[in-house]
Amino acid sequence: MIPQTGGVLKPSEGYLQGVHPSISPDGSYMVFTAMKGRWGNTPDLFLSFNLGGDQWSEAINLSDIPGIHNTFTPYISPDGLELFFYYYHDIYHVGTCFINALKVPLYSNIILL
Repeated sequence: MIPQTGGVLKPSEGYLQGVHPSISPDGSYMVFTAMKGRWGNTPDLFLSFNLGGDQWSEAINLSDIPGIHNTFTPYISPDGLELFFYYYHDIYHVGTCFINALKVPLYSNIILL
């Protein structure tokens, strides 16, 4: 049996499942779809950063970013510069430059001695 580790998506947020993960080429983050609603029919994209080994940060909901609400099936380009996703009967893409900006708040409370 292959060991599995979970816990990236918090059930208390009302999301039923996390599916369709796409990991960046360098392995530093992943974007995945999580389904919300009674029947799991409201998808949103989430972002999680690799903290080392098999540990991932708590997921960040990307639905507050204009154009990334009710989207799913993320795919990160091989060069890591584009994020593709499905949105209302078509495929869209955005640059991934915003992802590093979201990482900064995760570590802003760390005090180095």
